[in-house]
Amino acid sequence: MAKALFDYDFSRRVLLDTNQTLNAALIDNSLARLALEFLRRSGTPVYVPYEAQSEAALVAFRKASSPQTYAVARMALEGLLRSGSVTHLPASSTRFLSGINRADAPIVAAARDIDAILITDDIRLIDECRRLGLPAVQPWEVARSYQGPGKLPALLTVSRFLQPKLPQTYLFARAEPGSWASAQIEQEFLLADVGGELRMGFCGASQAWFFEVAGVGRASLPMPLGSEHYVVRGQLSVIGGQTTLSLGAAKAGGTPKECRLSFPTSPNFRGTVGLSIGHSSDRDRHWGGYIRDLVVADGVVSPKAFKLMAASEDLSPNPADHDRLQEVLDGIALMQPPANLGA
Repeated sequence: MAKALFDYDFSRRVLLDTNQTLNAALIDNSLARLALEFLRRSGTPVYVPYEAQSEAALVAFRKASSPQTYAVARMALEGLLRSGSVTHLPASSTRFLSGINRADAPIVAAARDIDAILITDDIRLIDECRRLGLPAVQPWEVARSYQGPGKLPALLTVSRFLQPKLPQTYLFARAEPGSWASAQIEQEFLLADVGGELRMGFCGASQAWFFEVAGVGRASLPMPLGSEHYVVRGQLSVIGGQTTLSLGAAKAGGTPKECRLSFPTSPNFRGTVGLSIGHSSDRDRHWGGYIRDLVVADGVVSPKAFKLMAASEDLSPNPADHDRLQEVLDGIALMQPPANLGA
């Protein structure tokens, strides 16, 4: 049975890890900030441990390109920590926690000690916590579970879309096929179509998942379907004029199968394109089932990360936050006036 969506318990206290603290403070459209706002509106107690505060300041210092940039970032962090939205926790006395990587042990121990749910986008850390019976979720699950004023539109509780860009782009989906899965109908069923340039779905005739890039080719992965919940990831990477398509799929809770194909040509993206969810852009092919989660973004989902996502009922990539901190800090630097060296 697939895990129900939108069932996050807002009555439980939560604890933010380092990256959630940084992203909530510095990235305007991050899921971390949105989740924090929804937690605040729900009256959920939110805690930030000393370790996350100090590490957040250190990360900002290392990534800042100038003292002025760091000062702005530090002010944003302190603004969050003094806003009343979060409660400070003193340093944990626990330095080691069996089953948890050494760097995160104090933060996990802090969450355990106050019986809080850990909010993090670290897939490996969530897996470690759950193996120990400790609750940990992504901010995405918090944001799309909120049903109060200002809640996400229905479509945005399922899909997250960033314009695909080269050299690397991926599609990720969690989906359940309809009754056609056991009928072996000889047609194609589309999970997503990105402007007619990227498509991912299932071919009934060959009983295989497929990921195709217009003008390049198609990767196929045989896997007879049932009525279960599946996790699928298609990815393209362009290096030196050669395009590699990677396709992975698994029943949720299982181990993924993977395939890779290389083609001696590069895709020619037209620029801004739209996303068709559950059907092709010309609407002649449909999914005919339930789509639980769909992510389109530039970047990669590593085989190791995908394996952990597939083994779960809810984990997924978070392109709204990942790798954007450096971009935000660089933007702050560009806005800073030059120092008056002549003074």
